[in-house]
Amino acid sequence: MSEPAQRRLIHRVAAIFAASVAVCGSALAVDPMAVDVLDDLPPTTRVLIRTAPDTTLSFDRAGGAWLYPDPVRARLTMTDMIAARTIRDELAAAGLLDLRPALGVPDVAIDAYVERGLDRWLVATLDSPESAAKLARDLSGLAPMSSVLEVVEIDGVGGVAAAPPDDTWFSLQYGMRNTGQNVSGIDGVVGADVNVLPAWDWTIGSPDVVVGVLDAGVNWHEEYESRLMAGWNVPDNNDSFVDECSSHGTHVTGILGGEGGNTQGVAGVSWRCSILPVVVTDGCTGYESWVADG
Repeated sequence: MSEPAQRRLIHRVAAIFAASVAVCGSALAVDPMAVDVLDDLPPTTRVLIRTAPDTTLSFDRAGGAWLYPDPVRARLTMTDMIAARTIRDELAAAGLLDLRPALGVPDVAIDAYVERGLDRWLVATLDSPESAAKLARDLSGLAPMSSVLEVVEIDGVGGVAAAPPDDTWFSLQYGMRNTGQNVSGIDGVVGADVNVLPAWDWTIGSPDVVVGVLDAGVNWHEEYESRLMAGWNVPDNNDSFVDECSSHGTHVTGILGGEGGNTQGVAGVSWRCSILPVVVTDGCTGYESWVADG
């Protein structure tokens, strides 16, 4: 078949498909809890959609967006038609302003670009953050029955990482922020850290999160003492959790949970978490079974 004939066939099949779905209506139930949109995310009016391979995007005269399997590569089913109509209606009801590829096409390595599915990401722009959140929920609810939707998620808004906290010794905490600083005569490697500053833009922790410290014990310290919970000592079978090994567990606790931004000491990874001390050594040594029991 010649190329012009192939194009005519494609257009004919697409036209038949569009006419078919037009009479199917939108009657699919949507699970409103299909996707969990975090309340503390900065507002965004964009939704990211990853489609299945060989998905066609087209627009009707009213500006409605249709997503359906390429009719040249796959036989369209009634489910495909209903899903396409439902997706079109959901996009329209959400106040769709624009739908386009999310990523630009590179000048080189096109095969790798396609192989990784980067060509299948679309970004939908809506008229409000509320519409974007609802669309993400609704389309995620459709994904299990649609052959064209693989991933639907909010296009989150980020920003430049916040300034480092003002804790006295934070500049020496190369594990948190490695700027190549010299610590104890050794130069650091820029960027060889846990990259925690961007995470602090989202959260500095919550007392609802309990972190167990299975170590030699934890001493009281002003950096976290208000968040210490009643602990347990496995070898001694009591509730004493005094650090038994040169403050090792206390050091670990400061790294994971020291309060940040208080102009003193160090900053831990989570400034607000609750801390549960569990002693699993006798002095500085202990059995694996004690750790498991802890």
